[in-house]
Amino acid sequence: MTDSGEELSNIDSEIALSRVTTIKEALALLGLLLLPGFSLRALVVARFDPTVATALVQFTQPLNFLLDFLLDATPVLLYVSGLTALFWYGGRWQRGGRGHTLSIVPVFLLALGLSVPIFMIAPFPEIPYYCMLLAFLPGTFAAGNSLTVLKGKSSQNLLRSARTREERQRYLGALQTRLEIRTYSMWSWP
Repeated sequence: MTDSGEELSNIDSEIALSRVTTIKEALALLGLLLLPGFSLRALVVARFDPTVATALVQFTQPLNFLLDFLLDATPVLLYVSGLTALFWYGGRWQRGGRGHTLSIVPVFLLALGLSVPIFMIAPFPEIPYYCMLLAFLPGTFAAGNSLTVLKGKSSQNLLRSARTREERQRYLGALQTRLEIRTYSMWSWP
């Protein structure tokens, strides 16, 4: 009885060790992927003079480059996260949330609020640039809505094309399996 308990504790420690190793490798890979961003940022600050960029990289602490990179990337990431929320809600609205039309307003306000920082760092502080950024908000909502319609139509057409009852049951089973896989993968993600 003690052997199986020891085996279970060994397995648990091996799983924990493999997760720590995976995290270490992912952080190292992330650092490696940030190097081109840092070097490009050094070139931009040095106005594409390689000698000055080399001096910047040699004598500037990496933390300063990281903070500068984050300050430049945060407004863009916030704007993209607002667009993502609108895209997701557009698909959700199409799948059955139409009864709650007023619930669209907070999502649009959230996306608009997340868009404010990108307006503050606008490279072209002109009205057409702002209008273009604002036009993407309802555009992504419509894109999420229309892609959900297309996906639903393809499933419906698949079911309608079934000639026999067995084919229809097989298609329904495949659709159910896809749904179960998506639900399981969503809840089992660490």
